[in-house]
Amino acid sequence: MGSSRSISSHCDPRTLASIDLAFDSAWGVLAVHDLFARFTNACELRGELSQRLTVLASDGVTDPDELRRLVLASFPLA
Repeated sequence: MGSSRSISSHCDPRTLASIDLAFDSAWGVLAVHDLFARFTNACELRGELSQRLTVLASDGVTDPDELRRLVLASFPLA
């Protein structure tokens, strides 16, 4: 059985560009908050960030600012 999420919805070039923008701006925030200590390495944190952004995009969130806001809210930044 497949997922109920549409793969094509987050493969659209505009959505991919939004994910890319959100990733870059969120990455800077995560680095400042030193979340690296909670993950094995930076690569693992990048993978987690990418996965969370992809899920949000597949749920229909395509605005880069909204993607950034929601993905950052999903990480413990305190």
